[in-house]
Amino acid sequence: MNSEDQGRDDIIVDTQKGIGGVNSKSQSRADIKVDTQEEVDEMNSESQRRGYIIVDTQEEVDEMNGESQSRADIMVDTQEELGGVNSKSQRRDDIIVDTQEEIDEMNGESQSRADIMVDTQEEVGGVNSKSQRRDDIIVDTQEEVGEMNSESQIRDGFMVDNKEEVGAVNSKSQRRDDIMVDTEVKVDEMNSESQSRVDISAVKVDTQVDRSGTTLAENLKWPTTLLIFLAAFGSV
Repeated sequence: MNSEDQGRDDIIVDTQKGIGGVNSKSQSRADIKVDTQEEVDEMNSESQRRGYIIVDTQEEVDEMNGESQSRADIMVDTQEELGGVNSKSQRRDDIIVDTQEEIDEMNGESQSRADIMVDTQEEVGGVNSKSQRRDDIIVDTQEEVGEMNSESQIRDGFMVDNKEEVGAVNSKSQRRDDIMVDTEVKVDEMNSESQSRVDISAVKVDTQVDRSGTTLAENLKWPTTLLIFLAAFGSV
């Protein structure tokens, strides 16, 4: 019995170990299921959002289809109107063709006039060329005249400056002449006075022989003063 009990205990231990391994694997599977469920929930959430987007998009598509139908109706009505317009346009085209033929005839006549104008323009061009050469000659001549006038103006300026300098010199010379005249008048007056004194001195010499030295000094007084006066005015 003990041997059987021991065998049963060994079986129980082995079984317990086997169950422990199975429970561990089961726990791993449970964890995988939980993670998978979370991913599935996220996917369902995203799918739900996509469903909402699809619904909103469908509503927009329905609105666009409604607008497209309205446009289609407008296009049909417009096409009917275009049919009437095209009929009128055809009549206008016929009128345009007739008008174009008339325009071509007018253009032919206009071309003839243009040829005449070209020939005339060439003749006018020759005349203008000669006139231009004359104008160039006139301009060149005018420039030369302008330069000559400028040189003449410069000479006139020199003459004016020289005239002013000559005027200033003449003014100084006139002042010197006036001084000389005044001096000459004064000298004449002094000579007259001196002559009178000389005459008086001669009488004194005759009457006072012993004072002749003093009389001679008096006679030399005025001539000496006159020489000093003339020397002073000569430096002006």
